[in-house]
Amino acid sequence: MIDLTSIIRLAKDLNLIQNVRDKLVRQNEPAAAKLAEVLDELVKMVNALDEEIVRYLSLSLNDENVIAGRTMLLGLEAGQSMLRMGEARGHCYKIANIYDKYLKRWFHDVLDPGEAQQLDFLFDTLHTADSVMLYAMESVTRWLRDEAQQTLDAVDVDDLFGANQRIRDARREVRDARIQLTEAMSSLRGMQAEFIAVSKVV
Repeated sequence: MIDLTSIIRLAKDLNLIQNVRDKLVRQNEPAAAKLAEVLDELVKMVNALDEEIVRYLSLSLNDENVIAGRTMLLGLEAGQSMLRMGEARGHCYKIANIYDKYLKRWFHDVLDPGEAQQLDFLFDTLHTADSVMLYAMESVTRWLRDEAQQTLDAVDVDDLFGANQRIRDARREVRDARIQLTEAMSSLRGMQAEFIAVSKVV
């Protein structure tokens, strides 16, 4: 089973920004564009996980596409998902740099000390989010390896019905986690749009 609780919790923790949004958007501060950039980086990290899961779940095997489907499953079985998702890990360092250079001063100028301290703590957590991202990536990769292996076993004995049933069962298994991931991404995207508008970035 995939364990995405840490990355979902991290994304939900960003609702702290939503709590002070009104104070921040009133400032028409150029740093709002940088906050929008941070939110974009976080969405990319979370989206990378879901894209790999969907790569497997969207597979539907039949006599015409079995070779292409088998090729994709062989990649998943070998752990290629980890390589693709690994590109998202560097975003944590970028977020930390943006916070130190642009956001920390803005938050401490505009917000109450307690609110600013909460955001300091949040961004300190994001600075070390690589470990959370790595754990989520490893969980997704392990699950996809297992699923791909068992689906391939069915394909290799010409049991396409059984292979497709396994994919359908997997969709139900991860549905709730994917819904939570999508809701977290949607919330981040909504905040990002607001801060883009405030910064008047085109």
